[in-house]
Amino acid sequence: MESKIDYWLKEGKQSKITPSIRKIVESFKGSDLEKVFQILKWINKNLRHCKNQKMVEKIFATRTADELIKSKKHTGCHDVNLVFVVLARASGIPTKYLAGLGKETMKGGHCVSEIFINGRWSLVDSSVYKIEIFPEFSEFFNKFYVMGIGIDSWDINIRTLKDWYKRAKEISEQIRKIK
Repeated sequence: MESKIDYWLKEGKQSKITPSIRKIVESFKGSDLEKVFQILKWINKNLRHCKNQKMVEKIFATRTADELIKSKKHTGCHDVNLVFVVLARASGIPTKYLAGLGKETMKGGHCVSEIFINGRWSLVDSSVYKIEIFPEFSEFFNKFYVMGIGIDSWDINIRTLKDWYKRAKEISEQIRKIK
């Protein structure tokens, strides 16, 4: 079991733990849960939403966590979640990257993380600073189909906004066949 948990400490091409990321996490102290709160606080203090919609569409899912942190601009839950994932892993907390497709409209999406602390998986919605102790009862799993679980969005083949839409279309077509 332990080796499966350790898998979620791996770096991906998009979620490399660079020296500048290691420097950020040096200041996070205490238990894993305390570190999660500090990471969320750091994100809230240091990242701002890019208001230029054309730019959002152009850069969505194309940047590494390090590039996001350096730019101090995010495109929404996708980027915020990526930064959370890399800071959590750099702090020694096993973390999964999850992308979801809205069940109601089959269009909108959302990204969250699952963290392994205190011997169990919990869900973190870093874009709204929320921790769910029982992921299976979370708003995310109630409102979204899981499009992918991986090391980062590139790991689940979402590298651009076009990739997101393509993946969403594939998932929605599969779901319609089942229904």
